[in-house]
Amino acid sequence: ALKVLEKQGLIVSRGSKGFFVIESEKKIIELRNQNFNRLTKILFEKLYALGFSDSEIIKLFDRIET
Repeated sequence: ALKVLEKQGLIVSRGSKGFFVIESEKKIIELRNQNFNRLTKILFEKLYALGFSDSEIIKLFDRIET
């Protein structure tokens, strides 16, 4: 798990001192946006593969309650 977080840039290794969470808010926001874009792309690919049209997808999102 630590290797995955380190590869994503969320933590850094300080040798024998251990791992530390990054402090860069800019980097955290960048990583969140990258994940959002990746997940959104996957979602739309799957919806289109299931045969949903653009208008049907819009209707589905309109029905979501927050």
